[in-house]
Amino acid sequence: MDRKEVHGVLRILLQLLTKKEWEARHGALLGIKYLLAVRNDLVDELVPIVFPAVLKGLRDPVEDVGAVAAASLIPVAPVLVSQLPEQLPEALSCLWDLLLQHARGQEEEDGEEEEEEEEEDGASGVAPGDLEECAYAACDLASAASNSFMGLLAALLSLPDSEKHLGQQPLVEVIPRLWPFLGHNSTSVRKATLQTLFTLTGGANDSCRVEWTVPLLQEAMRHIFERCLLEPSQSILELAE
Repeated sequence: MDRKEVHGVLRILLQLLTKKEWEARHGALLGIKYLLAVRNDLVDELVPIVFPAVLKGLRDPVEDVGAVAAASLIPVAPVLVSQLPEQLPEALSCLWDLLLQHARGQEEEDGEEEEEEEEEDGASGVAPGDLEECAYAACDLASAASNSFMGLLAALLSLPDSEKHLGQQPLVEVIPRLWPFLGHNSTSVRKATLQTLFTLTGGANDSCRVEWTVPLLQEAMRHIFERCLLEPSQSILELAE
């Protein structure tokens, strides 16, 4: 496709993002994701056009839609800094808020699972196998969203001079939002969380070194040590070390 045709396709995808059906929004964001990945020659002019709609997609009530929105921005994270530096603080703030929501949701789900275990099997008239299948499906969906949000956050924070665009949220206040994800049941989420912490310590980007207070550092070391004791994945253990 030439440049004119690409913009024509993009207009259609942006129109689909306004639909009430979540499947349409999900499909539109998938199209945007692949369009940005394939047309590297036009990414500098496409990203400013799609960013407002993709940012709105991050906040979509359907987690699968938000996950694709985040995934679509990960490969073009450097373009966000170069083309839209003034909008980067809003994106980072949105990601931190989404992680907080997911962390709270995970805690609520853990509490509900404990209550369900105390109930008698079949009391609701639903077969135990069906309940397990629904639980695993919900878990996979939440894992995909958490992994995408964490991946985009790490990608943005690892960019040179990213600390200039961090916005009003002090990192020492939002970093504790990462702790619940160190115990997430998804290996990819745990790995992405450690990679984000690695970035925030300056391991991947000296310009994004956080001024770690003693209490925050102690808390981080405690959570990472606990993760090392319980972690079955060798690759994650190596990253934690």
